[in-house]
Amino acid sequence: REVSYEYNSRGLLVKAVRPERFTINYLYDHERRLVARKDNFGNVTQYQYQDPRHPDRVTHIYNARDASLTSLVYDDRGHLIFAQVQRSQYYIATDENGTPVVILDKFGEVVREMMRSPYGQIIYDSNPYLYMPVDYCGGIHDLKTELVIMPRGRVYDPLIG
Repeated sequence: REVSYEYNSRGLLVKAVRPERFTINYLYDHERRLVARKDNFGNVTQYQYQDPRHPDRVTHIYNARDASLTSLVYDDRGHLIFAQVQRSQYYIATDENGTPVVILDKFGEVVREMMRSPYGQIIYDSNPYLYMPVDYCGGIHDLKTELVIMPRGRVYDPLIG
């Protein structure tokens, strides 16, 4: 993939660069939570954590370019069960690790189904155009780098585990 990564002194990924393709900067708060992602095309995505009982769970994602807001709801085990993206509503079925495997629309119709390798890489995707930001084990999926930002700022690559 020929991507270079830059980490800060706390071990948090702060930059990913693929020459002539993209440059992405990641910003974190004092609790090591991802709060913003900026790329060289002017896209800014903000991540908010509004659940005081579970401060590591992303509850809202705001994309400034298209002014879209995604609201996320979790069950008592911390698994994503519902997402509202603008006016669209989705129900999410996850595996035992909190990884989304099926996404249904508000009528109960399957709109996306995913199968994964043992390390979490998607090997089958019925609708890759429907982006769901919460991914492997409940981490935040970055479409450009294919990395998953886990709670506390850990970075996971589903290709290599």
